Amino acid sequence: MHNKSKIQHINSIKEVDQFLQSKKTTVIDFSAEWCGPCKMLGPRFESVANDTKHNNINFIKVDIDKAKELANKYEIQSIPALIYFNKEGKEVKKTFGLVSEKDMTNTIEEIEK
Repeated sequence: MHNKSKIQHINSIKEVDQFLQSKKTTVIDFSAEWCGPCKMLGPRFESVANDTKHNNINFIKVDIDKAKELANKYEIQSIPALIYFNKEGKEVKKTFGLVSEKDMTNTIEEIEK
């Protein structure tokens, strides 16, 4: 049985800012419907988000076609893009392209230290 996904689908700067003020590590996945690698990254992102050891982390998915101002704000030139923010809401890492679940988990653990 699948738990309800922990991923929030958000397309507004205001909503993202609320998460960044939550004093939790936040990971944003920037993607689009038409993007092949994004479709491959999706299940990996989902798997990391649903790992119980990441219960206190915000996982957000942003569709760049619906959220152009968010994509501009975070200078997303190619997708998929993942941006990691620390508990203070500061951007600490940005990756482009397909990454493994292990890479995501390692980055999160680095930030959580």
